[in-house]
Amino acid sequence: LHNVVLLPNCDYGDKELELIFKHECTHLLNNDLWLKALIHIYCCLFWWNPLSLLLKADIDFILELKCDNSVYAKLDSMSRLDYAKAVNDCAIRAKKSKGSLKAASVFSAFARKDANKLHAYRLNNLLKIGNYKYENVLPATLMSIMLVSMFVLSYFVVVHPYY
Repeated sequence: LHNVVLLPNCDYGDKELELIFKHECTHLLNNDLWLKALIHIYCCLFWWNPLSLLLKADIDFILELKCDNSVYAKLDSMSRLDYAKAVNDCAIRAKKSKGSLKAASVFSAFARKDANKLHAYRLNNLLKIGNYKYENVLPATLMSIMLVSMFVLSYFVVVHPYY
């Protein structure tokens, strides 16, 4: 019940440490750890549903983007660039410390096989957050409706063995 932030033994600047702690405090204020725990319980209950497994696979990245957007919205323009640089520097440190189990556990967000693609998406999201236009609302809405429909319809399908 006591919150602790673990950082690898690296050299950090004062501004970088401030931004890291803002990011981690935002995770704590958003109750992201409890949300992850609830999603894991949900996936245990609905293990047969492929959409729940997809959610479980991407929940860390979704929460990172949500946290980045929350922190980024409260920063001025220079601090926003510093924040994007801090995110990038953490990814570089994670790559360099691949052999260390302690560092891998701390940098768990960067320990995926598609980490480079996700990291590029995350930085792109940070650097374009102020210029985002809602051009792709229709495809996103249609995809959301389709996924929710598939989820609901999955409750109507029961596989019976034929004897």
